[in-house]
Formats: sequence, C-alpha cells, structure tokens
Amino acid sequence: MNCNPRIETNNSTSLFTQFGINCTNDPSVWEAEDQPSYVSDKSDPNGNYGKCLGYISVPAGSQCAGSFWSVSRICRCDTPSSSPSTFGAGYSNGMITTEEKWIFEQVLAPEDVGVLTHFWITYGTSVDNGVIVRYYIDGEKNASIQFTPSLACGVGYYDYHGPWGTKWFGKGANDAGWFNNFRIPFQKSIVVTVQHLYGNFSGFYMIVRGSINIPISVGN
Repeated sequence: MNCNPRIETNNSTSLFTQFGINCTNDPSVWEAEDQPSYVSDKSDPNGNYGKCLGYISVPAGSQCAGSFWSVSRICRCDTPSSSPSTFGAGYSNGMITTEEKWIFEQVLAPEDVGVLTHFWITYGTSVDNGVIVRYYIDGEKNASIQFTPSLACGVGYYDYHGPWGTKWFGKGANDAGWFNNFRIPFQKSIVVTVQHLYGNFSGFYMIVRGSINIPISVGN
C-alpha cells in the first residue's frame, strides 16, 4: 500500500473505533506528524497511555514518515496504481520563518516514478531577499536542489517588474508570484521546504504539483 499524506477524521474518534481501539478521548488539537494516534505504550513519557491524540483539526497533509515510539499512528494507505496520476498541495496565507518549514511530501510505491512539474510562490516583494526553497530528493539529508525563487527565474538584481513569463518560468504579478515548470524526477520521495534566512514574515503562499508514472524523457 502507498501512504497518502491526507487523512480525514471529522474531528471524532470513529476511525479508532473502526480498528477496535477503545481509548480515552483527548480534546487537544493535532500538533505533531505522528498524529492522529493511539498511545499504545504504557511507558509513554507524557502519561498519555490509552488516549487517542490529535484527531481534531488535522491538517490537509502530514508527513508519512512521522512517528513516535510510544504511539500507534493511524495512516491512510491507498492501493498503488501503475497508471499516470497527479499530486500536489497548496499552502495559504502562512508564515516564512527562520526555522525551515516542511510544506509538502510525496512518497512513491516501489514500482512508481514521480516528477515534480510545477512550482509557484508569492509573498511581499521586500521579503524576497533571504527566501530559500529546498527540494529533498529520495530521502537525502542535505537538499540537492535549493534556490531563491527570483534567482531561479534569472532575476538577480532586484528587478521586480511584472507580470512576465515563458513556458519555463516567470513572475505572475507585480508583487512576487514567482513560478517555474522545471521537471524534477524522483524515484522514492520528494520533500519541499521553505525558510527565510533573516526574519519572520506573514502572507506567504505556495503551490507544488507533479505527476506519477508519466514517461520521463531527456531534453524536454
């Protein structure tokens, strides 16, 4: 089965009940990638043994690799498909901070191949200097691809006029709106993060899109 980062709980413990788990309800909202989960180890350091955690306000997507030693996590697992399919995610009106923020992850089934096909980001133009986007390919510890969005579009001297664009990259608005359509192939997984080197700023949006099992060619 293939992990799907999206899981819907309807803010209830009904999923736990379906698996025959009789747990104590905890009203705390989702706060960690290993949730929603059942605290199955009596040695849990937070004294939560027997509780169901993080089933309220679950985000649109969470990292498939998230785990914690004292809990049993509920995951959504879909049957892998060898036919072409698409994936993607959006991040709306958030913060760029000095702490690297995980935005998106796609994990493939063993027989699949993937390719990132589209990237878009916007924020206040004054924020641009210091924004770093990173792509972690196939589980690498250090991102082999990292860039400032304007530099990835060839704008290196604070020339922020717009909109303009080519089939490969461009600027969709006067105030940021950087995009590129560079194809980034991967065989196991891809993780996309964002960080600002100098401060914390609000009003940040991002979209990433891609496809699974489309033919990968050299030179297009």
